[in-house]
Amino acid sequence: MKRLALSVLALALGAVLASPAFAQPPGGGRGFGGGFGRMSEMMLLGVESVQKELGLSQDQIAKIRERGERARQGGFQQFQGLSREEIQQRMEEMRKETEKFLSETLKPEQQKRLKEIALQVQIRNAGLLAALMNPENAEKLGITDEQREDFRRLMEDGRRFREELGLGGRGGGGGFQPPTEEQRKKLEDFRKSQDEKVQKILTDAQKSKLKELTGAEFKGEIPNPFGGGRRPGGNRPNPPPQN
Repeated sequence: MKRLALSVLALALGAVLASPAFAQPPGGGRGFGGGFGRMSEMMLLGVESVQKELGLSQDQIAKIRERGERARQGGFQQFQGLSREEIQQRMEEMRKETEKFLSETLKPEQQKRLKEIALQVQIRNAGLLAALMNPENAEKLGITDEQREDFRRLMEDGRRFREELGLGGRGGGGGFQPPTEEQRKKLEDFRKSQDEKVQKILTDAQKSKLKELTGAEFKGEIPNPFGGGRRPGGNRPNPPPQN
């Protein structure tokens, strides 16, 4: 796919927003997860396999490309020098703008399927825990305060694990440093172990709801933003256990 929106902005923001420290602000609230969720949907709309899955028309694709070009022109520079709170405010503004665009451009059934694919990709790339710390997903599953505290403890374990791997989010030159292949493998194994812990925390009803939210398995190809080619099966997640 030509000039995907999965570029500098996706890499930089994805690394920051998927990290445990930024998953949700103190005291609750929408947090970064909700804002980045809609942006990730926009990025997926630039992927040919997703466009085919949704059955997008040429007119819809043209509108998506135009908006993607505007987003690329803004780039990561719009976040430089901003405080955490200012970044969060800008993310919320972008979320609302994206939500409006999606509702005006996509049909209801296309929006629903896009959300399902985005959740599958989020679970596959960042883990089930990060997906459930997204306030929108947590609300749909009816995550309790007690469960949220359990999740926060697991997120703190994740933060310490990333620090032990030497993944603080920035390289020596001040920019984002992607994980090495060895680090990526260790992260993947750690996320799988955390997913198992999360599944034990969820109720049977919540597991059933999660399965409903992820929908049918997306089997298309999604470009890997960290290199290494494309991942078949839409970066498919480990499915939640059956009731």
